[in-house]
Amino acid sequence: MKKRVSAVVWALLLAVLVVSPVSASTLNALPAWPDSTLYGVANIEEPKEFINALVDSKLFKMAAAMEQDMQMAADWLKQFPVQSASVVVGLTDKGFSLQGAARVDESKKELLQKLAEGKGEEGDIDLLINSPVPGALILAPVEGNVYAVVADGVAGVLLSVEGDMVLFGFGPEDIEAAKAALADPAKRMNMQRRLPQKNFYFFHDNGMAAAELIAQSKGTLEEPVENLFAEIGFGLTEKGFDLSVFTNFAKTFGLD
Repeated sequence: MKKRVSAVVWALLLAVLVVSPVSASTLNALPAWPDSTLYGVANIEEPKEFINALVDSKLFKMAAAMEQDMQMAADWLKQFPVQSASVVVGLTDKGFSLQGAARVDESKKELLQKLAEGKGEEGDIDLLINSPVPGALILAPVEGNVYAVVADGVAGVLLSVEGDMVLFGFGPEDIEAAKAALADPAKRMNMQRRLPQKNFYFFHDNGMAAAELIAQSKGTLEEPVENLFAEIGFGLTEKGFDLSVFTNFAKTFGLD
């Protein structure tokens, strides 16, 4: 049972960090990626409003009624201490890479200072994320103020602290790239966004996705004239969820 719950918590943690959209300041921790790479950027501002709307929805309540772990997840998400988060993940010539940042609320100020000084302890990850299952995740020191987040004996991501932000990535080079982006605007991600929503997911193709689409189209699609991209913007309105989508699909494949 503990392993199953641990897996749920670990998956939810990654979902919040990886799928959540971000505020401008956390976006500043995302380093530039070249056009030759395939990547996605997720960004969320004021995630608590979005989370509350999600867990209070009829669909989530129906799911929670059928699965006990869903209610535990809902209770945890409602008091999740993240104020904003941004992440980029994708494929480079060196393999998969991830860089991201999450701003946590004022209640974690002393803990962040402790982590920044390299004094983090095994159980501090529970305090950082208000874990409903203490011990499911472990914080292990790597070097200086860089730590590994371990679940079931496997290190999932590394994290470090810069000011009131938690930086995370797959490897030490990801942490260093995020710190460099924070320090130098010239090293930050530069996206040409088309949608107005502050919460968004942006996908940039390097030709891999386009090649697969052409192969599946059986001659319908032409060779791409530019890199394919797609953007999804979302948020909340008085009437519920707001969703917008934009892509250059037609132009890329000569359909416009």
